[in-house]
Amino acid sequence: MGEDTIVRFRKPDSVRDGLTELLREGAQRLLKQAVQAEEKFLAARAQRCWVHKSGNALNYLPRSLQGKAKGMLHEIWMAPTRSRARAGFDQFLEA
Repeated sequence: MGEDTIVRFRKPDSVRDGLTELLREGAQRLLKQAVQAEEKFLAARAQRCWVHKSGNALNYLPRSLQGKAKGMLHEIWMAPTRSRARAGFDQFLEA
């Protein structure tokens, strides 16, 4: 390979025009946002689908009780407030 086929790239910090600076700042900002979003995602508690969670719970009950229990579980996860969901949960435990 001859000397004329080698392409020499400039170092990233050696370019000082406005467009390059704008692109570099935008890329850095996007990377920072991506890292922050990933940190939030990793810190969040794992959430499971209520349909599957309810189905797993119902599998432990006799078939004769599953219909009533399913309705009660539905009321819990569709409750408009946390206090109503807790009240529904307490009723579920008492039944």
